Amino acid sequence: MLVQQPDGTWAVVDQNSTNGTTVNGGDEPIQPFVPVPLQDGDRVHVGAWTTITIHRG
Repeated sequence: MLVQQPDGTWAVVDQNSTNGTTVNGGDEPIQPFVPVPLQDGDRVHVGAWTTITIHRG
C-alpha cells in the first residue's frame, strides 16, 4: 500500500502479503506494516510481476 506521510512524502507499507514487497530490487522483502520512505525514481516490486516506479510531480 502506498501511504502519504504527514510531511507530503510517500512510503510503501507491505500488508503481510504472501509474496512480499521489495524496493529497488532488494534481496529481502520489506517488513510487514513498517512504512518505508520512497524517493523519486524508487521502484516498488509487488509480487512476482508488478513494478511501480515513483515519479514526483
